[in-house]
Amino acid sequence: MAEAGEGIELERAATAQPRRLGIRLVALTIVGVMAGLVVWLGSDRSAVDEPEVASRDSIKVPDEDVPRQDLGVSDSPPTTSTISTTPSTASGQARDGHAAEPEGSTPDPGGSPVVTSEPPATTTTLPCTLQLNSYETGCGGFHWTSTPAGNHPMTVGMELLTPNPVVGDELRVRVTASDPDALPTVGPFLHLSTSATPSPASTCARSGQADPIGYGPWDPPPPSPGAVEQVLRYSQTQPPEAGEYILSVCIRSNAWIRTSGADVRCPGDPAVQLFESDHVCRDPYRDLGRPWVRVTIAPSG
Repeated sequence: MAEAGEGIELERAATAQPRRLGIRLVALTIVGVMAGLVVWLGSDRSAVDEPEVASRDSIKVPDEDVPRQDLGVSDSPPTTSTISTTPSTASGQARDGHAAEPEGSTPDPGGSPVVTSEPPATTTTLPCTLQLNSYETGCGGFHWTSTPAGNHPMTVGMELLTPNPVVGDELRVRVTASDPDALPTVGPFLHLSTSATPSPASTCARSGQADPIGYGPWDPPPPSPGAVEQVLRYSQTQPPEAGEYILSVCIRSNAWIRTSGADVRCPGDPAVQLFESDHVCRDPYRDLGRPWVRVTIAPSG
């Protein structure tokens, strides 16, 4: 029995030894396969990685006239050179790889800038055919050829010729004016106002012949003394009612003497207008006056 038992143990030992060897071989085979797979995956991943690209600012473009050198880049597909496009902040420096051009220049197809300049401004000379007492703007600013003498004021007056008027009466006044260096002109209308105070002479409309504005040198008019006395009547279809009134008239004096049909040239004064575009003559001796009287009209009957 002991021998039989030992025989069984030897048989089992002999059978187990090949099995252990086979297991070891399988384990080694699996380890080798795994190691090979790791190596293969590492090499394949490095192969598909993108190649390192040089910085854009570091690539230089060869000139057209210089023979092409081997830049270490494959010809297929063709490579595109990249130039730094960082703008220059200094005026007049090169931009985009081209030489700076002066402002106001036009690029020439050949590469060199063509400087252009604006044409000189043209001036138009206005005519001045009449060198004295002219209305042409080309003769320059207005001025007198000699200094006019000092202006002497005009004296005016008014007298009521209708005593104790009642409603319906015609009002009559005598008007006088004298000027040492100009000729007075009265009227043409009497003004009746209910105002408590008379209107100043500055409210009178300016009189005189409307002329164009003068330019260049002008001879001043000579002093022309004058005096006038007139009787004026105030009457209306609808007479004023009873009450207190002020009766006045405008008087103007001018040195430019004009008569019916006379051609008298005078420089228009832009500061004194008759209408929107007409002007009164520049007159160094012109004066204005507005004499007045207070009138009390009583009820009739």
